[in-house]
Amino acid sequence: FASELRRMSCVVQDDSSSALWLVCKGAPEVIRSLLKVVPDEYDDVWRSDASRGDRVLALAMRRLTDKSGGRVVRADAERDLELCGFVSFSSRLKFGTTRVVSQLLNSGHRCIVITGDGALTAVHVARLVGIAIHKRAAVLVPGDDGNCVWRDARSNEVLGEDDVIATSAN
Repeated sequence: FASELRRMSCVVQDDSSSALWLVCKGAPEVIRSLLKVVPDEYDDVWRSDASRGDRVLALAMRRLTDKSGGRVVRADAERDLELCGFVSFSSRLKFGTTRVVSQLLNSGHRCIVITGDGALTAVHVARLVGIAIHKRAAVLVPGDDGNCVWRDARSNEVLGEDDVIATSAN
């Protein structure tokens, strides 16, 4: 797995036919760019699950031709993939999390969610624990001047630090 690529691929061989297959899993927005055909409902499906707090992975594959002499170059192999589907993982909050966050907020502490999950998942968690009331979710990204800026996870609008309630490494 290459975290900076947000995907992982393996080359496997079918024992019955000796065919080589590339199988790939990763962030849906990353896998989308590797697909030969993107179904019309692609974004709606994974975003719906992520908005409910699920961690979502896209799964894709393609048969490889054996012209490489046993050597597979990632950039050549990870293209024209066929979508197999999505897998969604639910992760419940730990017991007492909402109560602890509430106590922190009531005592004047500023609370935010920081996660490696997708921005929509982070927003859902922030809402569950009572952090997201009127604020928006954001991602920290490089700005035009080389400095990092907060951007709204949905609209891409630049935000001030006080507007941020949930962040994602994505």
